Amino acid sequence: MDKDRLDRILIEASTRSDLVKSSRHASAIIYKGQILSIGNNKRKSHPLMLRFNKNSPKIFLHAEIDAIIKTVNNHGNEILKDCTLYVLRTTKSGRIASSEPCVICKEIIKAFNIQQVFWS
Repeated sequence: MDKDRLDRILIEASTRSDLVKSSRHASAIIYKGQILSIGNNKRKSHPLMLRFNKNSPKIFLHAEIDAIIKTVNNHGNEILKDCTLYVLRTTKSGRIASSEPCVICKEIIKAFNIQQVFWS
């Protein structure tokens, strides 16, 4: 992935005021070198998170799932099998941190047949 795309994801993760304060994550769905969607953590729940969740406190919308939902809404499910998902997390000070998808997100990523996932 080129630096411009990573910069866009980093800016999304570190500057959005509506992100969950303790966890600044952003994700991007890439198809043939183009960003189809950028998602971020939000303080709202989503039926997809609830359906895959076994632990109700984690029903807030995660960045990975936000990006998946936006892609499905604009391009359909089928395209996801040919896409790559990138996940990035920043700390409050703006440093890049570990952002491995949680168990719930991994299940959803698998359900949507996304084959390639990279995280910081």
